[in-house]
Amino acid sequence: MSSDINNLGSVSTLITPNTQTTSPVASQPGEKLSTAVPTQSSDTLNITSSARLLQDLETRARELPVVDTTRVDQVRLALDNGTQAANPDRITQKLLQFESYLPA
Repeated sequence: MSSDINNLGSVSTLITPNTQTTSPVASQPGEKLSTAVPTQSSDTLNITSSARLLQDLETRARELPVVDTTRVDQVRLALDNGTQAANPDRITQKLLQFESYLPA
């Protein structure tokens, strides 16, 4: 069986009845197959300073609490003392804005 995937060339395989495994078959009579596998890789990975900075920022963000309880306590106290007035129109506007970010 011969397959040409994305015009990269033909690949032939043979299934033997005894082993039920596939093995490469030479496409031309007398052609030898190379089974050598490279033992060393020359692949390298370079991380840029920007990537390192982003990775550091992501780590810091994960360590932060989801809710700033100190700020919540300050606002709650200010509302209770009357030093901070609730603005229903602004609250409504912010809730609608937040809702628009949620998936449908």
